Amino acid sequence: MFRKTLSAKLASYIIIATFFLASVSSVLLIYSEYHQFKSNIYQSVHDILDSTHNTASEAIYKLDTSIAQTLVDGIVGNKYIIQSTLYDENMTVLATQKRASSDDVWRPLNLANETISSNVSIANQSAIGIHEIVLDMESNLAEFYQSAISIAVTKFIEIIATAMLVYLISVKLIARPVETLSRIVEKIPPGGKAPEISLTNQKDEIGLLAKNTVNFINESHAFAKELENKQKEGMVLEAKLRHSQKMDAIGQLAGGIAHDFNNIMTVILGNVTLSETYLKIMNQEKVSKSLEAIKESAERAAKLTKQLLIFSRKDLIKPNQVDIYSSIQSASKMIQQLVPETFQLDYKLSPVQPVYVDQSQVELILINLIVNAKDALQDTGTITIECSDQSLDQNFVNEHPTAKVGQYVLLTVADSGTGIKAEDLARIFEPFYTTK
Repeated sequence: MFRKTLSAKLASYIIIATFFLASVSSVLLIYSEYHQFKSNIYQSVHDILDSTHNTASEAIYKLDTSIAQTLVDGIVGNKYIIQSTLYDENMTVLATQKRASSDDVWRPLNLANETISSNVSIANQSAIGIHEIVLDMESNLAEFYQSAISIAVTKFIEIIATAMLVYLISVKLIARPVETLSRIVEKIPPGGKAPEISLTNQKDEIGLLAKNTVNFINESHAFAKELENKQKEGMVLEAKLRHSQKMDAIGQLAGGIAHDFNNIMTVILGNVTLSETYLKIMNQEKVSKSLEAIKESAERAAKLTKQLLIFSRKDLIKPNQVDIYSSIQSASKMIQQLVPETFQLDYKLSPVQPVYVDQSQVELILINLIVNAKDALQDTGTITIECSDQSLDQNFVNEHPTAKVGQYVLLTVADSGTGIKAEDLARIFEPFYTTK
């Protein structure tokens, strides 16, 4: 895996970089060699012209064709020259010699033949003739072509050798250690601690990577454990907070319930006394009515007590299909105990669709909101309780990113007080924030 990705990529990058540098250096080197080779050819020709100048001037001055022919024959024997011609001052050919260009020469550039002319004079006087030499440049550059090919092949071999060397080094020093580290880390179970890795003994970057990886995994493991413990502690505190809120609400209910319970017990005790009297005079009909009144009062007391016990129970949250409309109606008597007679409770309830919530939590929220409304109103006022179906569309969601499009039930508790201060409004949903 890593040898195909990391090392291969590194080797390919090295090949590309080396190829680019080698190509540039080869082009520059070949270009320099090309001009140097041509310069050497020109220099050799000029040396020939200089060395044969006296013989050429003698042949032209004497118009000796024999000397002239011998001269041009000898010059054409040079490997760079395919034609040599001597002209007198009237541009009449005194002697010439030409040989055919070789057909065996590779001619990649198809260069034209070049002609070099030199004036022939006597004792630095005016020219008495011209010596003209023709060069076959393609044939003369054959050695250069071989040299250029040799340079290109050498550079190519250097590229391949460098890439292979880099590949082998990268596999040994980078890919294999990283692959080993990856396999070890892969075998670590979720939430497990990292074992000691031999690579951590290395003093290079790979060893540092292995060491830091082990440290990171172990620190993450410790952090996850700590976070898990914190979450458990948070759940316990949250449960205690919910129960505390319930008990606080129960305290608010206690006064009204005690008054209501006292009235119920008065009815029960009164009817017991009447029953005793009727039994003495054997009035069975009136005894039956008194017992019925006792039964109804006892049922009212049991229902009130049961509702209070259900509300105060310390259970886990268990969401179910709940009818908010019915829940508010069933809790209305308990709500009535929360507010003094100087307050007015205004119910604006509409039948709504069922929602998936914990009923006791809904009742707790409702009671806490009513208690807050009562505290905000102080002595008198109106508390309004509403519920209705609401549909949230895309426009609403665009303005409230945490919301989702769909059907909802809106539960509202409003009071006729002065409202919440601006500095407190931003913190109303913080679990432990209060102004009391």
